[in-house]
Amino acid sequence: MRIVSILVLLLISVFLFCEDLEREFLQAQARIAEDEMIGSYLNLATEHPDSYYGQRAYLELAKIHLLKRDYRQADEYLSKITDPQISDKEYWQAKVYLHLQDYGKEIISAQNYIFASENPEKIEVAYFIIAEAYIHQKMIQRALNTLFALRDSQYINNHIPLMHFKIGYCYETMGEYDQALSSYRKLRQEFPYHQYTYNAEDRVYELIRAQKIELHEFSSTESRDIEYAERLYLQVGAFGSSDNARQYSQRLKSMGFSSIVFPKTQDGKTLHVVAVGPFVDDNDLNNAKNELEEKNIQSFRIMR
Repeated sequence: MRIVSILVLLLISVFLFCEDLEREFLQAQARIAEDEMIGSYLNLATEHPDSYYGQRAYLELAKIHLLKRDYRQADEYLSKITDPQISDKEYWQAKVYLHLQDYGKEIISAQNYIFASENPEKIEVAYFIIAEAYIHQKMIQRALNTLFALRDSQYINNHIPLMHFKIGYCYETMGEYDQALSSYRKLRQEFPYHQYTYNAEDRVYELIRAQKIELHEFSSTESRDIEYAERLYLQVGAFGSSDNARQYSQRLKSMGFSSIVFPKTQDGKTLHVVAVGPFVDDNDLNNAKNELEEKNIQSFRIMR
């Protein structure tokens, strides 16, 4: 009876200890200031590195440093995770390896995650991570095969426009311009106002300039669409940095405006133009122009 009592007391102690660690982990999650959050996670991970919540703390630290673009530190924290219950390690490890350009390890981690996880949203992203690794290594056919596997799977739900765009980009890279155009056209038909549709139109514009395809090949058969070369936009800015242009484009989107970014060469210098649109007619354009003016954003009409 004494042994049983001791075992019961031990079990209670372990249970209470786990509760304490869980409470400490949740308190760290609730921190608002980043420095305090990092300090709390680091304290938990350092004092209890082999516990479940200590391991979870390492994962959270890795995610924070990934967002801070401190990929080496993120990798170091992920390497300390050994608990098989934390399957998300492979997902975040794949993202870190992508930024570290360690594509072989990136592919293995993403594949491991796909096979071991039951999270369909992250599995979908993992396929794209694998395809991106192959693209960086110029193994385009393997990238295409990965994208086709995703297309035919149950996991493609949230990123269909990205899938069409990447397939088109792979075909374009391989010099199969008809196939690329077919993918870009499908993207435009299914998601006419999506950001990746605008990106696809930028790619088509470059193909037209390089005389790889002719303009009429990308004309829509739908009467409501404007010809590719005659779509209406409002130019709201031009930047020397593509990053600055895309940040401004994102700011416009947060205000409720559709926008695109495209390159423009002027006096031998490449500018990255930010434009709101496209618009079906002058009435839509004028309404948008008025809304922009209310937000102190000046614009002028362009056709592209």
